[in-house]
Amino acid sequence: MCQIASKNYGIKINSIGTALPSAAVLLAKSLEVSQDIVTQSIYTAPAQLFSELDKSTATKANEVLSKLGFDVEITDEAVSKIEKPALYDVAVHLTSPLDLPKITEGISAFIGVSQEKANKMLMSFPPLVLGGVSIA
Repeated sequence: MCQIASKNYGIKINSIGTALPSAAVLLAKSLEVSQDIVTQSIYTAPAQLFSELDKSTATKANEVLSKLGFDVEITDEAVSKIEKPALYDVAVHLTSPLDLPKITEGISAFIGVSQEKANKMLMSFPPLVLGGVSIA
């Protein structure tokens, strides 16, 4: 008799852990999903990153994400209810305009985008790089 694999598992991300924020870019590319979706899940943790996985896939995803440094766990979707945490904005304050290239370079490395894109994020109105992040 052939058994169909149950898809009752998910991956809950508790926090970015020790992973570099730029890992979100790699994760989005490898999953072929929007970087915004992955970034939002990571920065508003705890959040359900994946759902409707079989046990084997959930275990593999958990191992890969853990190796990248993310604080993740396998969830049983039947009992998994995640309360949304309070969200915060993070600000960058420049004391000197001469620091802008250094700040742009740091933001670029931190979130895994080009320096040009980081510069545009800072120079647009309102200047928003990361907004609505959880304490995790």
